[in-house]
Amino acid sequence: NVYQYATQTSTPLSAIRVSSDRFSPPKHLHYNPAEHVALLHSPFGGGTYCLVPLPKGQGAQPNPGVMGNGLAAVFVARNRFAFLDRSQQIVVKGFSNEETKRLSSPLPNTTMLFPASTGTVLLRNDDKVCLFDIQQRKILGEVA
Repeated sequence: NVYQYATQTSTPLSAIRVSSDRFSPPKHLHYNPAEHVALLHSPFGGGTYCLVPLPKGQGAQPNPGVMGNGLAAVFVARNRFAFLDRSQQIVVKGFSNEETKRLSSPLPNTTMLFPASTGTVLLRNDDKVCLFDIQQRKILGEVA
């Protein structure tokens, strides 16, 4: 919502309307200020993400978002996001939900994906966390 102090009114920017059986309330929210989009993720029911383009002005119509299944989802570039699928692969997609890259996770039994700097993600399993470069496909560092 956008709150106007002068008029003391609140105007919704965007609404997510999805069926309740596919997307439960989100647990994670990531915002991309360059492209003005939000990435919501709900880990319930095997995990679901929703990429929501936010309207760029007052009165603009909200665009419908794109959805998919994944254990975790984060932005990796200005116009790309990555998610961890059920088969432990990192999938990189564009904002129109087209797949651009699919990589096997270098960390066995990866349970979570966290945002890092551009082109990298943090991967977590039960024993350690590692910084993984998606372009070079190599681990840059790890903490056990």
